[in-house]
Amino acid sequence: MKLKIIAPAISSLLSLVCLVGSANAAVLYSQTYAGIPNGAPWCSSCTDAYRVFDQFILGSAASIDEVDFSIDNRFGGNYNVQVGIWGADHTTNLYLHTFNPGDYMLVDNPAVGYYTATVDLGGVPLAAGTYTISWWDASFMAIPSWIDAPGNLYQEGFGLRSGYSTQFTIRSAEPTSPTPIVTAAVPEPESLALLGLGLIGLAVARRRKTV
Repeated sequence: MKLKIIAPAISSLLSLVCLVGSANAAVLYSQTYAGIPNGAPWCSSCTDAYRVFDQFILGSAASIDEVDFSIDNRFGGNYNVQVGIWGADHTTNLYLHTFNPGDYMLVDNPAVGYYTATVDLGGVPLAAGTYTISWWDASFMAIPSWIDAPGNLYQEGFGLRSGYSTQFTIRSAEPTSPTPIVTAAVPEPESLALLGLGLIGLAVARRRKTV
């Protein structure tokens, strides 16, 4: 009978721990800008295979699980998006995967002229340091840009353009600071009995002292 009562309680506690952890998923790096992009969109496939890169920095070792990024919405949205993680030199490849339609979430933001795409990288372990993330598609996919932004957009064949950047957010499924769950121990019947005897003894001793 005890097992039937305790097992659901343990299951509920484990579920609660999982919820607390997911609620604290870490944003490892984020650069976002308000309003309509004020720079020209950077085409990743106009007449040639131009990967578009932007730079990010990790202050400590982490696992990259999820990335949000923007895609210009004037040229369609049915893309086979190739996402890559590279060293700061744009040549040392650490991760490369193509996400087909249906493999990623795409949300349209018509007021500002771009989609927000979310891809799941499945956990890419990286040490602290400077890296670049890339996007590419064979069908005229363009990455929106902002001028006078802190990033460093880079396009294959054209080089680095300081002062231009796109917006993206990199997350880890690992919690930043897990919230501890404190559980109170339930006393056994024997412990309750000993506690009761101790209280009775204390009351008797106090009564003798006052008399």
